[in-house]
Amino acid sequence: MSSYLSLLDYCTINPQVELRLGLNDWVSKATLSERPKRQIAYAKIRECLDLKITMLDLSGLGLTSLPNEISALSKLQKLNASHNNLESFPDLSECKKLVSIDVSHNELTGFPDLTRFYDLELLDLSYNKIEKVPDCPDSSSLKCLNLVHNQVVYLSENFAHLSSECEISIDNNPISIKTLENFLQLIKEPRGPKILCSVILIKEIFRREIHAR
Repeated sequence: MSSYLSLLDYCTINPQVELRLGLNDWVSKATLSERPKRQIAYAKIRECLDLKITMLDLSGLGLTSLPNEISALSKLQKLNASHNNLESFPDLSECKKLVSIDVSHNELTGFPDLTRFYDLELLDLSYNKIEKVPDCPDSSSLKCLNLVHNQVVYLSENFAHLSSECEISIDNNPISIKTLENFLQLIKEPRGPKILCSVILIKEIFRREIHAR
């Protein structure tokens, strides 16, 4: 039997090594123009991993993707990946302590499931291409859900349980009549969330309703 460990064996025993290899691979696959930006992100992610830092700011780096290894940041409470060029987002299932997520101003069409994020207070998905909004946990502490400037036409009834402290911003979305009716029902419910939208959006919805008749 060999007296030394293979690299695979060592990575299995030491998960930190596996994480670093994964991050290195993510950086190496970048285009020449994006590689320096990923190197900056790499350093920030490594710092969070090594020092157990609870806030990660990757905003404004022009990133086209994030590494899957970001899910290993189990201590993370605040994540800012706004003002990038992200089209998809990695799994965050191990980051259950997140309180704030800002991914505004990207190219996202969807977002990972958030049903187990019981401490989440802020979710900013504004200025993306989101079509389906992720569900929130039943005991959600969510206080702000920003959906402005997306492609949302429908919101799940899952949002009915959100507290009156929660504000949902929905301007500049192709909201359907059915969704509006659901929203109005929520507004009538004294314990339901506050729906924030402009007069312009209300007029546009009524205009569509008239044309639909």
